[in-house]
Amino acid sequence: MSPTLNPALTGFRCLRCDAQHGVVELFEGCPRCAEDGHAASVVASYEEGAVNPLPVLGAPSLAEGDTPLLPLDALAAELGLGSLHLKAEGRNPTGSHKDRMSPLVVARAAMLGFKRVIAASSGNAGVSLAAYAARAGLACTILTRKGILGTYVQDMRALGADVVVVDTSAERWAHMALVVRAGDAYPATNYLTPPVGSNPFGVQGYKGVGHELARDLDGVDVILVPTARGDLLWGIWAGLCEASDRLRPRMIAVEPFSRTAQVLAGADYRGSFPGDSVQAAIAGGTVTWQTVHTLRASRGLAIEVDDAGAFEAQRALGRLGVELEPCSAAPLTGLRRLVAEGGIKPGSRVVLIGTSDGRREHRGPR
Repeated sequence: MSPTLNPALTGFRCLRCDAQHGVVELFEGCPRCAEDGHAASVVASYEEGAVNPLPVLGAPSLAEGDTPLLPLDALAAELGLGSLHLKAEGRNPTGSHKDRMSPLVVARAAMLGFKRVIAASSGNAGVSLAAYAARAGLACTILTRKGILGTYVQDMRALGADVVVVDTSAERWAHMALVVRAGDAYPATNYLTPPVGSNPFGVQGYKGVGHELARDLDGVDVILVPTARGDLLWGIWAGLCEASDRLRPRMIAVEPFSRTAQVLAGADYRGSFPGDSVQAAIAGGTVTWQTVHTLRASRGLAIEVDDAGAFEAQRALGRLGVELEPCSAAPLTGLRRLVAEGGIKPGSRVVLIGTSDGRREHRGPR
């Protein structure tokens, strides 16, 4: 089945100014906000009652989605919670939640006649996009920076991607902007500073996590999500809002150093928030409007979990038979801290999002 546009898709709406746009490619976010000096993501709009709220139908598949929801009963009892679950996104085909975004990006690229897709990636997104591009018969370029773990590069190349290594994240984005604006490749990820979210067609795929949680749980009060630029954070919240009239948990963004917390306290979200971390998947020094929007809409917050805390959580979950990369495990340490500080009430029903398994990543001291 060749991919087609969902006939229920009516256009895209800006998360910041609410401007309505047609069914067009808005890789650089809302044009109206850009004119005012702001960077803001757009999200898809559908006809009321749409059965399948995804922008593209018939996308290539590697059997992604429907990941397990693992109960962590012993930890729940230890922390005084009503329930605790881990959404194991590492069970997706290439080992991360990115497999929910990549099919839609690749499908839209093919629909528009592109022969190549491109992404800036520290690892998981690059492996995922390479796999789905290969599945669809498209070429793939991944821009990454020095210091990336060799396991990621090996897998990207094994899946047919052309991997370009540059010195800094800024160089990745500058290179990617030139390629995309020349019309030579279809982008999966952000390439702007300050950033917007990833490709608006692709980010819609993350709503599936919210739909599955609404299906599998009677209730959830708090969800902790490893967060860089907020694609997954927003997607889970949007999916829950679509799938349920009653599930409105607090969304907690887990980050390796203080960024979003500063914005929520009054800093300009367009600023730079440098920090150093081996949690490469969430270690960027920028914040997006979609992150701020989601946390405000859900009465949520951002919490810092440094590398030591991430490795501690990785070991703790490993002893329960769950292998995750450090940033994917970090929500457990964030949860412990919030419980200890009274930020999460006794008896709460909590979900940790395990974004990626540990097959390619750093392992902390044992």
